[in-house]
Amino acid sequence: LTGILGYDTVRVGNIDITHQEFGLSITEPGNFLYYAKFDGIVGLGYPNYAVSGATAVFDNMMNQG
Repeated sequence: LTGILGYDTVRVGNIDITHQEFGLSITEPGNFLYYAKFDGIVGLGYPNYAVSGATAVFDNMMNQG
């Protein structure tokens, strides 16, 4: 898997999470994502698994109130 990091505002229900960092894949191993019925995966992992110190969406929701 290769990719880059990007930022955007993410909305979950009526909550906006500003400046959310997330990974954008450039290449994926195999073709399983090609046939998937979704566009991506939102990280719900623990902070120690974050890439480049990124904060998970729901952690940012709590941090931003």
